[in-house]
Amino acid sequence: MKLAIISDMHGDYQLPPTHISAGVDAILIGGDSVEDWLDIAKLEMFLMELNKVCPNIYAIGGNHDILFDRHPTIPKSLPWNYLVEPQPFAKFQDYSIYGFPYSYYRTDSGDEKQFKYHNAYAVDGEYGMEEKLRRVKADIVLSHSPAWGLRDVARCTPLGSYKLRDYLAEYSPKLFVCGHIHEAAGMTWYSDTLVVNAARSWLKVEV
Repeated sequence: MKLAIISDMHGDYQLPPTHISAGVDAILIGGDSVEDWLDIAKLEMFLMELNKVCPNIYAIGGNHDILFDRHPTIPKSLPWNYLVEPQPFAKFQDYSIYGFPYSYYRTDSGDEKQFKYHNAYAVDGEYGMEEKLRRVKADIVLSHSPAWGLRDVARCTPLGSYKLRDYLAEYSPKLFVCGHIHEAAGMTWYSDTLVVNAARSWLKVEV
């Protein structure tokens, strides 16, 4: 299965170039799609055009998608398959897809209320990640946050989640898609899992 992947568009909507879109079976969007209300109409128009490229679009939210978190009917009304609790799973062809939009704050890092107010799908540290993470095997995991040590470095510091790393070690999905850390965009392997950080750039993979 060929996939086109992007994350962290932040209101800057660009269709994938031909060498990315040609022959793709599905499109994955890894969160941080909007910044404010003005982006909703632009995103809808973008998705309508993207559906002409490929109608099988699977997406999650990210920490900037506050409108989606506070008004959950909005993402559900758009022309994509939005994966969020209580239905974070989808099936496409023979592949299971699990959506995990959450990001965490550290309880010792400052004002937790401020972080929650300014960030969507925010949870309390690694404990919160563990609490939200479903211990179910999936072929494709679509996460906004990266796993620790895997395409997660910004300013020489790894910022990913240990709990997501533990999940990958236990279940070995075929593909783990993330974003959030723009500086770490690219691909790498972790055992049998292809790890793709698609922040701000279209990437194409085959699983």
